[in-house]
Amino acid sequence: MRCWLLQALLILGVAHLNVALGGITEPDQLRGDRNPNVEDYVWKEGESALPPFPEEENLLPFTVPGGDGRFLYYIDAASLSTEHADNIVRYILVIRSRRGGENVFFEGMRCSAYEYKIYAFGSKGKLRPVREPVWRVINSSRRSHFRKALSEYICEIKPSGKNGRQEILDRIRYDGR
Repeated sequence: MRCWLLQALLILGVAHLNVALGGITEPDQLRGDRNPNVEDYVWKEGESALPPFPEEENLLPFTVPGGDGRFLYYIDAASLSTEHADNIVRYILVIRSRRGGENVFFEGMRCSAYEYKIYAFGSKGKLRPVREPVWRVINSSRRSHFRKALSEYICEIKPSGKNGRQEILDRIRYDGR
């Protein structure tokens, strides 16, 4: 008898929960991933032309906490752009070793997804496009910890806002992470 009563109460409880949730029956409706009353939004990346190779006077150093001191990190102020419909912040990143070696990347950072993409590599005064660039998650792995540090300068504000570019440059100049 008790078992039957417990089952009946459980069924009533589930029925009331369904009503309280507004008839939500699919898990993705509960998470908010999909709303049948709203047109589906599909993000699309815009086109981006390669900027000129960076010049020394336009390089702004930025701090990478926990770095081992073997490398110096710079953003090319002239290439930093935030005014895109796709909300990607694009920039040239320069990494220099204390011994003089240099890596140059033209990249994009998508703060909403916490991802970056390398569009081109540079050397000898020229940028060369990557054949098939892909989005990668920003993480604090040893190979990519500098991008996590850079994201703190770029993504902690609204980079696509009216003054986004200038705010990012000021944060880098004055180490305002």
